[in-house]
Amino acid sequence: MRILVTITSWKGFYFSLMPFGWALQAAGHQVRVACAPTEAGTVGAAGLVPLPVLQPFPAMQSERVARVERWAADGRFDGPEELRPLHPVTREPMAHPGEFDIAVDGRRFWDDCVRVIGYNCDAAVGFARTWQPDLVLHDPLAIEGAIAARVVGAPSVYVTPGGFGAVDGPPEQDGDVSFDDPSGACVRHGVRPWDRSQITHVLDPTPDAVPIPLGEATRLRVRHVPYNGIGEAAESVLPPADRPRVCLIWSGLVTEVYGNRAPILRRAVTAITATGAELVVLAPGPEALALLGELPADARVLYQYPLQMALSQCDVLVNSGSINSLMTASTMGVPQLVLPLANDQVEMAARFAKTGAVRIVSGIDGTTEQVKDSLERLLSGSSHREAARRVAEENERRPSPALLVPELERLAAQHK
Repeated sequence: MRILVTITSWKGFYFSLMPFGWALQAAGHQVRVACAPTEAGTVGAAGLVPLPVLQPFPAMQSERVARVERWAADGRFDGPEELRPLHPVTREPMAHPGEFDIAVDGRRFWDDCVRVIGYNCDAAVGFARTWQPDLVLHDPLAIEGAIAARVVGAPSVYVTPGGFGAVDGPPEQDGDVSFDDPSGACVRHGVRPWDRSQITHVLDPTPDAVPIPLGEATRLRVRHVPYNGIGEAAESVLPPADRPRVCLIWSGLVTEVYGNRAPILRRAVTAITATGAELVVLAPGPEALALLGELPADARVLYQYPLQMALSQCDVLVNSGSINSLMTASTMGVPQLVLPLANDQVEMAARFAKTGAVRIVSGIDGTTEQVKDSLERLLSGSSHREAARRVAEENERRPSPALLVPELERLAAQHK
């Protein structure tokens, strides 16, 4: 078969697609991953064939624009000074929402977002008409895959990274862009307009305790295979410890949308140190450490290190609520403390808290004492560890992506 995969520029979403690409390739099928040029290297490093025909969607900038728009609509900013919205273009803290012209620059930005979506739909359709895929897989925001499948008469399958349903829009869409079909691509290509309610099949690794709406879609339960990028598994990086070990990681959304002044991460470092646990920091680069302030002398700092490899030697994960972190820790049996800032992080943390393995402290106004108390409960109690273990065991009982390949083959054959 020929399988077309369409992804956005949001690694937290499309990393979950990589194991399906491996499984389909190993079964002898041709896989092409339509992506933006900025993601081609990451896709290629994962062992899949990139097709860099899409334009990157400015997801982080859309979050900054949406924050300024909400600020202007509310007429005031109630959050802490350190979290004052950043200018959508310069990323400098703003004193007043009028520093960004919402009527002109905001409208132009959202119009450009729609243009990018339309361009990507046309590019995906153009390739699909030439290549004639038998099956299309797409992530939560890559609607061009579903539209291209409809145009060429192939079935499409929505691959959720976990936590996101089929019919509830991703919580990121706080702005004016709808992720159904804002560009009119379906009309241009002569097919019935597409919306999320028409998703028919969902590859879903979400733990059963986490509620997600699927509408009428058929849920194909699958094992979550953690993937967070490539890295070297050197045993000397994290040797066995003689005390509890806590891993701290945060999503790119924190720095891109809230800047380098978010106080919750500094409070987390102080709280982790106060528990007596060893701190392991996973950071994208040395400059990102500015968020954390002074680190304890024995802290271990790892750059660009895959989360799943670090968690194999850690007792608790502290994170900001990105779906990749939530799913990786959940299915590896590691309890979590989530410090959410953005709306989608708050929602995802609440959903995963239903597993019993996740505690939540507000990333907006949470105190050091609250973080320390939650960490001590996670480290000393057994209920959260047992809940995390149950989620991991449930995940292991599910079929692997390789075992779902025959189901995808049948879907393509029946559609044809």
